[in-house]
Amino acid sequence: MDGKKSFILYCDIGQHLELLSNEDAGLLFKGIVHYAGSGEPSELPPMAAMAFSFIQAQIDRDQEKWNATREKRRAAGKVGGLKSAESRQRDIEAAEANASSSKQSRANEADNVNVTVPVNGNVPVTVICNRESKADKPPRPRFSPPSEDEAISYFCGQGSSAAEAKSFFDYFTANGWKVGGRACMKDWQAAARNWIRRAGQYSHPQTQRTAQEPASDTLSRVAVQLKAGNLDLLGGNL
Repeated sequence: MDGKKSFILYCDIGQHLELLSNEDAGLLFKGIVHYAGSGEPSELPPMAAMAFSFIQAQIDRDQEKWNATREKRRAAGKVGGLKSAESRQRDIEAAEANASSSKQSRANEADNVNVTVPVNGNVPVTVICNRESKADKPPRPRFSPPSEDEAISYFCGQGSSAAEAKSFFDYFTANGWKVGGRACMKDWQAAARNWIRRAGQYSHPQTQRTAQEPASDTLSRVAVQLKAGNLDLLGGNL
């Protein structure tokens, strides 16, 4: 019955068995086992059938009690499973909250600076200053060196020459784009402007320097400026 693999026989059935012959008692026992397994009564002789009616009622009561207990256990198991899942979820959320709080605490510690200042010229007071978090600062763009054509175009746009641009490009390419001997360059255009200013201190004015340029450099400079849209050179002032 409903997956039940056993049943209970009570000692008080003995009073019914005393009234039966051995053959009827055997048939009664077979009928009891068949009913307990299938829930269907067997055909029994009249005396055995009467005895079976009392025993059947007890088997039915035991079956109902067993079904009720099974349902209670099944319901308790579902509730326990739900509670276990909820408990695991709460543990996960608590762990995530603790990790987030720990990260925030470390960030706050890194952003706070203790500054000791004198008050009234005598008693020093420590003030906690909150500095800007690194996470709030925009990332600094990674330095990318220019190509030789970019350097020539920029130098010509600044009124310098292709020759100076090539000297600038060759020099810093050779030293790995370092400034001051060790520091990595951050802005090559600023370095180029500085190069042009220094070159102007040790050379002739631009018109004379341009006149002394090799023909190939002059053509390169003119080509770059024309490409950039500077059409003033077409008037003959090379």
